[in-house]
Amino acid sequence: MPEGHTVHRIANDFNRLFAKQVVRVTSPQGRFADSAQLISGHQLVKARAIGKQMFLLFDNQLTLRIHLGIYGKWNVSEIDPEAIPDPVGQVRARFISGQNLADLRGPTVCEVLTKAEVKVVEKRLGPDPLNPDRDGTEQERFVQKVLSSKTAIGLLLMNQDVIAGIGNVYRAEILFRAKIDPHRPGNTLQASEVEEIWRDAVDLLKVGVKTGFMITRDELRTKRPKRADRNFVYKREGLPCRVCSTNISIEIMAARKLYFCVGCQIN
Repeated sequence: MPEGHTVHRIANDFNRLFAKQVVRVTSPQGRFADSAQLISGHQLVKARAIGKQMFLLFDNQLTLRIHLGIYGKWNVSEIDPEAIPDPVGQVRARFISGQNLADLRGPTVCEVLTKAEVKVVEKRLGPDPLNPDRDGTEQERFVQKVLSSKTAIGLLLMNQDVIAGIGNVYRAEILFRAKIDPHRPGNTLQASEVEEIWRDAVDLLKVGVKTGFMITRDELRTKRPKRADRNFVYKREGLPCRVCSTNISIEIMAARKLYFCVGCQIN
């Protein structure tokens, strides 16, 4: 499943390619056909992301909400407007404006919402580390959600109501970098520890937006490291920890793989 930095990158692409343009929206697959008619032929005002969800606001005050889920994918390309290519596979929604085309396949959610309905969705989502937080309100929301919960921090970071945009990779890497046991209940952490988790999430996700990669080793940020070298613990089960040489552990936490280092995070 794409993590928050990927969705923000897609939103940036939409703003660059489609914002302030009249967009033709169709549903080659057919499942989105009726809803596509509500926004097709309207100008896209802007695209924005909250965590793993993208919101496309059109000039008729309707918003298209898209959640890629596990299988959703985008294909963005430049085309000849006089020779538009046939869709390949099950394209739920197709967006065309001038020479730009974007095909959406396999999303978990693809729905048109009113302003009131958008607010309902936004209200249930946790704070997004990639969105502006000039007065620290979003950081404080996150801190209070964690400190008031008896749930393990490894589960809280995957809860989009607590913090929006964190997935399995960033969950494992942020907790390793903070040297925090993923099993610790949220209410046993110090406020300073939770604040550091938030700041690190802001920092790491910005790197992800800039590079397109989930690089969590600081010394590799300005390089193009191989996938196997980018992280400390994610998908490194059984291999020596890059810091203490203890073999990286793996277990299942709420049906998701959890990677951690016993030596650095628990002992």
